[in-house]
This record gives sequence, structure tokens and C-alpha cells, in this order.
Amino acid sequence: MKINKKCLAILLLIFLVVFSSSCSKFLGTKVEINQNDDKNKVEQEDENTSKFKFNTISETQGSLDQIGTRLIGTEGNYLIVEQLKGYFNNYPDVEILSIPYSINLYDEYKVSVIAGGESIAFDSLNSISKLINDVKFNESVIITDTLDGLDKLLNYIFITDSEKLIEISKEYSNVCLSLLAVDQIFLGQNEIKVKTNIPTIMNVDKATAEKLLNIKGQNAELKIEANRKDVNLENVYAVIKGKENSDAIVITSHIDTTTALGNNYSKGAIDNGSGISLNLDLFKKLNESKNQSNYDVIFALVNSEEGFLTRSSSGSMQLSASLSFKYDNVININLDCLGEKNIDLLSYGYDGKINGSKLTEIISKQNIDKFTLVLADYYTSDNLSFDNTIYFYNFDYHGENRAIHTERDNIDNIDIDCLESISDILFNVLTELLKLPKEELLK
Repeated sequence: MKINKKCLAILLLIFLVVFSSSCSKFLGTKVEINQNDDKNKVEQEDENTSKFKFNTISETQGSLDQIGTRLIGTEGNYLIVEQLKGYFNNYPDVEILSIPYSINLYDEYKVSVIAGGESIAFDSLNSISKLINDVKFNESVIITDTLDGLDKLLNYIFITDSEKLIEISKEYSNVCLSLLAVDQIFLGQNEIKVKTNIPTIMNVDKATAEKLLNIKGQNAELKIEANRKDVNLENVYAVIKGKENSDAIVITSHIDTTTALGNNYSKGAIDNGSGISLNLDLFKKLNESKNQSNYDVIFALVNSEEGFLTRSSSGSMQLSASLSFKYDNVININLDCLGEKNIDLLSYGYDGKINGSKLTEIISKQNIDKFTLVLADYYTSDNLSFDNTIYFYNFDYHGENRAIHTERDNIDNIDIDCLESISDILFNVLTELLKLPKEELLK
């Protein structure tokens, strides 16, 4: 089994090197900040240093709110990476590494719908797309505003102003294009266009939607043209060395945000500004208390989680593959979606060879009076990239009114006191886990 895992990691690395600038960069490049900057760049660095602070959970949340969306390919995503490098660079005794990589995404696109000699067109300058199914770029379709009674032998363009129905439309293999009619288009969202096997999903303005609905029920021809481009991304992580270097505990939090289906974009205060702020807070606490364990502890801020889970293009898959070469055992602790206001649940779970009974014993001994502790059996985040993983979250996973992936995922819906309590709990749990020999931590 161990040999198979190593072989899989080797194959994944070979594949990823094609998209990376060099193998040495992928395995982790030491970060040296601004060694050759000219005067203007130094002044800009000083300005950013004074503007963004990451010393406390509250400061981190405030800085992330100023940065705004961290959607991959946007200025905010690149800015947070540079800010994290700068923050870790304040700790000279800590090894700071980065993993540059690139992913290939769809770029500019154009959509034409032709019916009865009339052509209705829109493109990446007046609509938004996140998911593109290139198998269905040229299809004969019928326009509909309902999912009821669709003929399985026909293809459709589905138009609605309901985000919930857009989600439901993903289950229909004969829906080629799902259009969400919105009041205003925010082109800042128009960066991620992931290849998918579900319907192409786009936001259009209501005027365009009305034009299309005027030919509802008619036979039409759908034509989508799209270009592709490489997007350069980066993971950043800091390593606090242990007494031995054969095993590691890696704490992951993804830094990218998603688009919101509605009229605005998500700032990602909960998903996953909460994980970023907790990760940095735990880093600071362990650095101050010193790591006396046999484990290296890695604080990893990873990119491209949203829309890329379990794919080689996810930042956590890149990290997992590289760490498997360096360490005999890697234990992941993933932090994603914590601290939402008015949520008293604290959910945790584990997979792989994690000693679940020991983990539960440790967590149960913590001061968790503020929360109802829940043992979850599954979670979809960067934990899926690791064989042995522990994960934490505390939002209403199945709730219809949850804030994540909506424009309500902002600093107004973050409970700072809740995050600080969770940080104390997690640090105590981490401290206890570090005391365990690997034979007791892993079954």
C-alpha cells in the first residue's frame, strides 16, 4: 500500500511539473521577500505593511475585508499571497516555503442563441460564467423557464431568477446552459471558468433573460465559443521544526474565495477567512510556546480549493504530493468555514488511520461550553487531499440560509469572539496531539 501511494505521488508530480515552471519550485521554494525592489516598490511595501495587519484574529479579518474577493486570477488573490509571505517573513527562525503552479482555465467566451432568424448574443463583458461544459458548445435546444416535464430526448437552455433552481438544474444532463437572471453583473467575478460535466452556468442581466424568454418553447441553436488561458497561482506555508523530521502535522486553510450566484461577490470572511485567521493565530501561538515535539508542524495557506477539490489543480493536492516525498507520515488538520454568527455547533471529523477515539477524548476534555460538539462523518474541503486527516467547521452545513457562497459571507456575519474561543480549543487539541507518538496518533 505504501509503495502504491509513493507511485501515485510520483505520477502526480510528473504531471504537475508540466504546468509548473520547475520541479524545484513545486517541491517548495524558500521565500525571500523584496530583495531587489526599487524605491517605489519599497514605499508600496511600507504602505501595505501599515495597511494590512495579521497579528490577531480581528486584525486578519479586517485586512481580508479590505482585500475583498480572493477569487483566483484576481488582484485580491495575488495580494493575499504576497501579504502572507510578508507576515511569515517577520519570523526569521521559521522556514517559509512556497509552491508556484499554474492551472488552465477558460477565458473570454461568447454565447449565441439563434431562433427564427434572430440571434441573441452575450459574452464575458456583459455576463458571468464559472462553470463551462465544453462538450455542449453547439447544440439544438429549446428555451425553458421550468424544469418540470422536460423531454429527456431534447436539450434545453434553462432560465430562472432562483439560485436554488440553478443548483437543481445541475442534476439535468439534458440542460446545456443554465442562466441566472440578475439585476446587475459584477465582472470582478468573471475569472474562474472551470470545465465541468454539469450544465454551463452563467449570470445574465434581466434584459437579456427577457429577450431569450420571448422565444421560449421554440427550437433554437446554441453556440458557445471560449478561449483558454493559464493562471499562475501559489501556495504559501511556514514550517516550525520538531526534534525529528520524519513526520509532520500540516494545518491547511484555503485562501481563495468563490463567486456568489447572486448580484454580488463573496468576500469569503467565513469561507475561508475564518480558516486563514485561525491558521495564523495557531502559528503565532505555537511559535511563542516552541515546538518540543517530534513532529514538524506546517501552517499551509493553499490556493484553488473552490471548484477544484480532488483535482491535481487544487493547491492542497499539490501540497500533499510534495509532502509525501519528504515525510513518512503526514497528518492533516483542515480549517474551513468557522465562526459564523449565531451558530453554536462545533463539528469535527477524521478519516484514514487517525485514532478517532483518542481524538474524541482529547476534544471532549476542552472547554467547549459555548458549543454543541458534533462528530461529522464527511466534509468537502482540502481534507480530501490527504490520507490521514482531521477537520473542523462550525456552520449550518445543510441550512438553506447559510451565508457561505453568497454575498452575505462578509465580516458582518463573523463572530470574532467565537473564532477566538475556537482558536483556544484548537491550540489545546494541537498541543495534546503533538505529545502523542505516531503509533498512538495513527491506528
